[in-house]
Order: sequence, then C-alpha cells, then structure tokens
Amino acid sequence: MDAIVGCVGPLATSARDLELFCRVMLDAKPWLVEPPLLEMPWNKDVARGNGLPLKLSIAILWDDSVVAPHPPIIAALERYKDALISAGHDVVDWEPLNHKEGWDLIVKSLCVKIPIIEC
Repeated sequence: MDAIVGCVGPLATSARDLELFCRVMLDAKPWLVEPPLLEMPWNKDVARGNGLPLKLSIAILWDDSVVAPHPPIIAALERYKDALISAGHDVVDWEPLNHKEGWDLIVKSLCVKIPIIEC
C-alpha cells in the first residue's frame, strides 16, 4: 500500500490521555524517520490552551460521501456543534472535496495490487 500514507490517531477517554499520547509521539521525534512530517516538539503550554485565541473556527465533516455516520454519531456531532457555538466559537460545515473520487482511486489501486480484494 505504498500509495496510501498512514497516520496515527488517538482514541481516548480523557484530555489527560490525549496529552500523554501526543507528548509520547512527539518526544519520539517522528519527523526524523518520516520526512513529510513537520518538526513540532511537544509544547505543554499550547496543549493546555495558553496562547490560543478566545474564539476558534472549527469545521465538522458530517458525511464524506463514502461512509455515512450512524445516527448516534450524528447526534454526538450535533451536541458538539451546539456546545461550541454556546462557548462562542464559529462552527463551519466542512464540505469534502472529491472524497468519493479519492476513495474510488484508492480502491482501484488496491485491487490492481491485491487480487484478494473484490472490486
């Protein structure tokens, strides 16, 4: 799968766990082994919100035209959006650009390289 760039993303139940994940990953200096990554050492102050603007703009991707979220996920996103707006932030509906076409290309490239995938 050389054509697909992977990434690491955390699933956590607390901000403390997310902080630990990010700190450990960045302390490993992944940019030294993965050239496309930008060097970004861990900054505890920024992670705790110091220096961030009071009003943020946050985009929500409701559906990427490939996989539709289940109703509980949509409900959670709606609660998240309401909470952000109540806190004074701007929330934008993110309209994906060509996600379906990108997915179709990925499937096509995998089917050529891995014949066990049904296309």
